Amino acid sequence: MYRIKVRIDTQSDVIKFVQLAESIEDYDVYLEDNNEHCVSAKSLLGVMYGKVEFNEIFVRSDYSRLGNIFREFMI
Repeated sequence: MYRIKVRIDTQSDVIKFVQLAESIEDYDVYLEDNNEHCVSAKSLLGVMYGKVEFNEIFVRSDYSRLGNIFREFMI
């Protein structure tokens, strides 16, 4: 499992983030915080919720090239 801290600031970031997550077709991709709250990163509503409610945001997946996909959002 790979986990990377990310930053999602704007509505445009939310849309781009979901598009990138959706591009990883064969894997589940999640957005989570440090308190075990988790939403699908392939869901526009889920990512918007995470952006507003999570103090720290991480993207998590079994996809080994996760850092390459979300490089522009990494902190």
